[in-house]
Amino acid sequence: MLSELDLLPKDDSGSQYRPLSRDGFEIAIICALPRETNAVLCGMDEIWHDYRHYYGKAAGDNNSYDFGRIGSHCVVIVTLSNMGSVKSSSASQSLKMSFNSIRLALLVGICGAAPFKKDGSEILLGDVIISEAIVELDYGRQYFDNFERKDSLLDVHGRPNEEIIGLLQRWKAPTILETLQRGSVMHLRYLLQRLDSEYPGICQDMLFQSDYVHRHRGNCVNCDETTGAACQSAISASCNDIFCDESQLVFRNRLAQIAEASSAIPGPAIHIGSIGTSNAVLKSALHRDYYSNTEGIIAFEMEGVGVWDKFNCLVIKGVCDYADSHKNKVWQGYAAASAVAATKEILRQYVMPQKLPQPMMPDRQALLAGDSRFISHYQLFSLYAQGSLRNLHGFQDFGSKNLPLKGIETPLNDSEREKRDIRAHQQILASLKFPQMQDRGQQIAIAHEKTYDWVLSPQEIACRWDDLSTWLSSDTETRKIFWISGKPGSGKSTLMRFLEQNLTAKQHMLPWAQTSSVIPASYFSWNAGNKLQKSLTGLLRSILWQILKQKPSLTSEVIDDTRWTAAQASSGALPDWDDSELISCVQRSISSLRDDSFRVLLLVDGLDEFECSDEIHEEHMKLFRKLASTGNVKIILSGRPWNVFQDDLCEFPKIRLEDLTRDDISTYVRSSFLDSPRFRYLSSSDQNTANSLIFAITDKAAGVFLWVRLVVRDLLRAIRDGDSIRTLNQKLEEMPAELNDYFERLFFSIDPRHRRESSIILQVALHEEHDFFSKHPLRLLDLSFTDETAPDSALSSRGRISLSDREELRFHLDSTARRLNSRCMGLLECTYNPDDFFELFTEEYADDLEELSRYQGLKFEPSMYLRDL
Repeated sequence: MLSELDLLPKDDSGSQYRPLSRDGFEIAIICALPRETNAVLCGMDEIWHDYRHYYGKAAGDNNSYDFGRIGSHCVVIVTLSNMGSVKSSSASQSLKMSFNSIRLALLVGICGAAPFKKDGSEILLGDVIISEAIVELDYGRQYFDNFERKDSLLDVHGRPNEEIIGLLQRWKAPTILETLQRGSVMHLRYLLQRLDSEYPGICQDMLFQSDYVHRHRGNCVNCDETTGAACQSAISASCNDIFCDESQLVFRNRLAQIAEASSAIPGPAIHIGSIGTSNAVLKSALHRDYYSNTEGIIAFEMEGVGVWDKFNCLVIKGVCDYADSHKNKVWQGYAAASAVAATKEILRQYVMPQKLPQPMMPDRQALLAGDSRFISHYQLFSLYAQGSLRNLHGFQDFGSKNLPLKGIETPLNDSEREKRDIRAHQQILASLKFPQMQDRGQQIAIAHEKTYDWVLSPQEIACRWDDLSTWLSSDTETRKIFWISGKPGSGKSTLMRFLEQNLTAKQHMLPWAQTSSVIPASYFSWNAGNKLQKSLTGLLRSILWQILKQKPSLTSEVIDDTRWTAAQASSGALPDWDDSELISCVQRSISSLRDDSFRVLLLVDGLDEFECSDEIHEEHMKLFRKLASTGNVKIILSGRPWNVFQDDLCEFPKIRLEDLTRDDISTYVRSSFLDSPRFRYLSSSDQNTANSLIFAITDKAAGVFLWVRLVVRDLLRAIRDGDSIRTLNQKLEEMPAELNDYFERLFFSIDPRHRRESSIILQVALHEEHDFFSKHPLRLLDLSFTDETAPDSALSSRGRISLSDREELRFHLDSTARRLNSRCMGLLECTYNPDDFFELFTEEYADDLEELSRYQGLKFEPSMYLRDL
């Protein structure tokens, strides 16, 4: 007969290091988010996927469980159905029904934190918080003028039991806390590899002054400077997107020390203290500071209160934001990994009361196989301890000796110097950055789903063009430049943005990247932009800013002494940059990164967009060659196939985009048409004609994606107007195959009565020299002041509009959007959202509209119009 033991599923090693029933589980880990659960599972020493049906659960239990082992502890893992105390309370009650032997429940995940504790010590992103007490922030009475929290003896949550208090008191001892932190760092390094994640970097650890709110600063009617209110667009945008002022950042000593140490993964600190919990995500620095100062709260989360009173509980959370309006998700993955690493070390140090008999004890072979990482940990700790004992003879009694004051003064001077250097670094970054630096890249349309995937996949068959995937991973010392050429509108910029968003070192750059970190930097030139958007100066400032932003420790090394001294001494504007200084700084930064075993990947889009002569273009090519010769750099360039580029880049790997995008174009055309219910209905009865239309568009496109987009847009409009598929084929035959001819056809389709107005609108949209554009891009409101009777005068209608009357303004802007869409026939696209009065224009075809905008030969100065606004 089979025994109960024989029914247990076996793991690969034959180990039976598993409980016979649910009663054998004494440790539970509870997570609120799938991201947190994934980090926990990656941190397990064993995951028992095949046991879920074997252990089962009690009747009425709605939880879903995972099982596994951490060290010698068998662990059950619960993922909540949603965030908040109600869900955590319900899940904890069900957990208690099914697993009534749980001795310790760990609530593991991410949280917000107060940046400074009452004792002045600092909390950084990625640090770990361990609960000493839980404070329920939203339990109380709401009066008309204030909220009063209930904090009587019967209303507050109880203190942990004696066992948990003993653990917390032990960890407060500096020596023990150090071992806890050191062990956590060891687990974290292993865990980040499993998660394919990395430390975001100190440049992403940004703490702004408490009264500096994350909102638009400028002409946004929904962002109120007085109240600090922010519009939905600002709330969802990053600090970089809305240009939060980095001079408002708060200096932290620990950040300066981490920057000085240049460690790949700085050890997260572990803090023990009170955690505030409520059913609302805290995104207010003023409320955060209030709770921190009055209640001594060091972290904020949402589930602790639901678990605290049902189990002996520890809340272990990684800090992913500062509970302010600037919070984002950049740190969530790393913070979750930090919390799990600390959890592993806590369980390694946690000793269960011994029970006899213990049917789940492993044999010696299973122990050696399963716990090899912990054995190596003890070996390392043993070596550390032996080294410490050997140094005992070096201890002396300093009590009777007078210590010199000079040794105390030096750290103070070092601290002041660190603060000065941090400020200088921020000054340098501010002087490099210009408002439109990221505009062009953000305006480029994201690649259509399932297009361009081929570019990062190794070629399975021989091709006349070079393989970008092979070039990226190749470790060759030569041919460090890859050249992407293509006709106007073939999708070069879209491909470059695709590469910017999808290239990762571990997936695409091995063995070239090896164990090194890769620093990416990109620049999208734009001829219709201002001078910095189409010049070498703009390129160099952007590249240098991105490098120093990601590697702040380089700043003092690569910046000229004169400028660095000026940045340390002053908070005002620094001297303008010149190209020779910028080139030297970029070269020094790349050389320094090579010495530190970093790799650099540069993406430069739009070589033909630079406003310069062929001779200057040749100088640009020489610079790219020189940077690529450093040894740790790869450069991807894109542009039109002009002779100057073809001659200078002929020896490097290359592709011609229009020869490789036929399948992508077909995918885009088919997907766009099938999104139309009317086309789907028509094609169901005439499939052959529908397919022939898609093939005909793909053939006629000749690799020019922009032409395809315009044609598909116009044909979809025709379908909405009732045309049949056969009529669409006839219209396609009449459409010009060249982009310039197509634009001319669109322009002449404008009603002659409106061509003057449309010409003026296009000139204003394309104007780039006026200071107006150094502040913000063209908005719908700016063009709403044109008048049909006098379109070249902004003053003619401005006085009639009341910006305080939202309904009037809404109607005025809606009328403007309608007029622009009808006057410009799609040459200028306007994305208008009635709930956001300041949506930007999308000037998709700017470089092809310059001639058309002045076709009427009008004497019109856009700068005069803009000056009137």
